[in-house]
Amino acid sequence: MSSRSAAPRTDFLAHLRTALADGTFQRLVLGKPRSHQTLLKLTAEFVTTGDGPRLQLHFHHRERDLTQPADAAAVGAAFDQYLGPALGSAHLFATTTSWQLELNKKGEPRLSRAPAAPTAVPPPHDRLKVRPLAPADAPWLQPLGLAGGDGRIRAEATSKFRQISRYVELLLPLCREAGLAAPRPEPLRAFDLGAGKGYLTFAAWHALAQTLGRPVHFTGVEARPELAALCQSAARATHCEGLEFVASRIVDYPVAAADLFIALHACDTATDEALFRGLRAGAALIVAAPCCHKEVRPQLRPPPELAAVARHGVYAGRLAEMVTDTLRALLLEAQGYRVALFEFVETEHTPKNTMLAAVRRPAPDAAADTRARDEFAALKARFGIRHQHLETLLASPAP
Repeated sequence: MSSRSAAPRTDFLAHLRTALADGTFQRLVLGKPRSHQTLLKLTAEFVTTGDGPRLQLHFHHRERDLTQPADAAAVGAAFDQYLGPALGSAHLFATTTSWQLELNKKGEPRLSRAPAAPTAVPPPHDRLKVRPLAPADAPWLQPLGLAGGDGRIRAEATSKFRQISRYVELLLPLCREAGLAAPRPEPLRAFDLGAGKGYLTFAAWHALAQTLGRPVHFTGVEARPELAALCQSAARATHCEGLEFVASRIVDYPVAAADLFIALHACDTATDEALFRGLRAGAALIVAAPCCHKEVRPQLRPPPELAAVARHGVYAGRLAEMVTDTLRALLLEAQGYRVALFEFVETEHTPKNTMLAAVRRPAPDAAADTRARDEFAALKARFGIRHQHLETLLASPAP
């Protein structure tokens, strides 16, 4: 590798060492496994122990996971060792900035910078103790078919279990930021609309009831009666207190008030319907994983400088997805929420891997609301968008 191409890698390592030294480090994630590699992902982060916060490295292999204690030198050495031969991307998350290093097929690095995600991260000594989901602590994995009678994850369910674990890992700090981790006299009210086979509904219940130890009334809503019955039976058999599943179409199920509102993979404008219902329910945290962005794409009229990009169907689709979800984020920000869009799971598990998380601000911020409305109008005009479903719903009179 030439000295010129090595500069981004050297710069990234320097930012990593600085973040570890000055206390701004949050997390390091190495991913994008090379062909025929058994190591799929490597993370470095703080965990809370009886002796205080400690750095640890977590190695995600195809067949097993390995966790080991580390210090700043060990984290830097792991980056140096595994980026390139085994893994092709690195993400550094710090309190004010995030850095991303990507290697192309020739091994040439490209470094990019972005503002930190708008999620309040507590200092290391006050962090949640986030551990990988342990099958021994989650007996509901067995009736759902993910674990065998011995409690071990089935070989064919390894990828799905990794997705579930990642979901819990993302959900816990969001719950904390939304104030759902704090003790309260009444149970939390949580809803998952479109629960499907229940994997992620059980995982979200586990995060609230088991990891955070909060009493919760958690309802999974699923239109297919056989799936709702299967999940309800699994919840009762494994004593998941406060968790229930009902068979109902999403549009027919009433949600008057909620603390946590989840809608994963609601198709096209169904995502807008779900976000709208979460807003009307006054949810402190709304989590969605949008897919099938059909409404905006036929309206899309890219500005001249992007016309060549949108000429290709695959890129026009991606552009429509980015514009759609950014418009949704801005509308939520205008309604008093802090919003983040980020990768849910690696693309080798599913191409629909964007998660939208909206946390209600603790206090009104008129300036932020106005700025979001102005940015929404500007983006909509820039791309020739005539209508957007969430905007239409918000403009309709309250029932």
